[in-house]
Amino acid sequence: MSTVSVGFWNLQRLFDSRPSAIASELGISVVQGWNADVLDARITNISRAIRSLFDGNGPDLLGLAEVENAAVAQRLLDAMERDDYGILLPDPDTAAAADTALLYSKDVFCEEPICIRSHIVHQRFPTCDILEVTLKLRGTGTELTVLVNHWPSRQEPHSDAFRCTTAAHCARLVQQHVRLSRTAFLSLKDTEPARRQLRDRWNRAVVVMGTLNEDPWSIPVRRILNAGRSLRAATAPCPFAGETLPSWRTYLAAPIVLFNPAWCLLSDPESGTCRVDGESRIHDQILLSRGLVTGDSGLKFPPSDPPEPGLTLLSRSILADADGSPRAFCPENRTGFSDHLPVGIRLALHTPETCPVDDAADQSDASDEPAPLPQNISPC
Repeated sequence: MSTVSVGFWNLQRLFDSRPSAIASELGISVVQGWNADVLDARITNISRAIRSLFDGNGPDLLGLAEVENAAVAQRLLDAMERDDYGILLPDPDTAAAADTALLYSKDVFCEEPICIRSHIVHQRFPTCDILEVTLKLRGTGTELTVLVNHWPSRQEPHSDAFRCTTAAHCARLVQQHVRLSRTAFLSLKDTEPARRQLRDRWNRAVVVMGTLNEDPWSIPVRRILNAGRSLRAATAPCPFAGETLPSWRTYLAAPIVLFNPAWCLLSDPESGTCRVDGESRIHDQILLSRGLVTGDSGLKFPPSDPPEPGLTLLSRSILADADGSPRAFCPENRTGFSDHLPVGIRLALHTPETCPVDDAADQSDASDEPAPLPQNISPC
């Protein structure tokens, strides 16, 4: 294995055939043609489509949105007919409905995640808006944190503000993974191991993926998450790579920049992931932390030189019509898949350059304490 295939797909209300409060409010019921037989057909279609992704090899890692509950997720997993796949879901005590989920290959990643947390930000429905998972890559031990997002629908009243709030929460989660808390930072001694700890933390592998219901140039994506199209900005030299520790103010002021490969889709006006009011929009995106762009995390994007295209619409010939519109599922004839197209990237295994370490230096005070969390969210 030299690359890891990473994707995301919004499955368009893959709900259970059993009634629920959320399904009823969204108009998903037997009256609308939703029953056990239709669900079986839908799962068959989707599982076949997932197996077709990445040139028929299937994804190593696939974030999912709009999966109602664990029962539906398990049925989808069983239909995949691959013993190496596992699926991670939000804490059932936290979220009444799952919504976001993460499918992963246990041949590529260690079977048990390092940590998993559920985040309910938008209170419209008790569903998980952000699923936070950290996995370890087999063989190399590289840790990869994935934040699977489903931001509030544009059909919701005042949804712009809700998406800004969710973006701010997501940005906070990214910060917790790449920046030390104030307490942990101030406990460091000015040693090479401490400086290396700062650099390693700054270069952690973090993937933000999901249905953001915003375009790449929108304020929540471009300003709040600080995710842009510039590889130069994303690979800027570490702002505190000197021979002494920076001050806390300097460390805190260093911007956390994400790279957004979705901008490459703008070259084709029909290369959107969904349709909004008849227009093609790029509302499903995958954002990458600095360590994934430089390769200092142990994984690197883009995986080749010259680079491959950024974000790719997966299995477009199967899952979209001739005009590029996603082939949404139709209960009447049981054809189609979803009203969103899956997107994907590949990450290459990469050996980062290492800095010399003073093995005799005292490392006992190099605490890795996580930053404070919002209330009602337990640490990993």
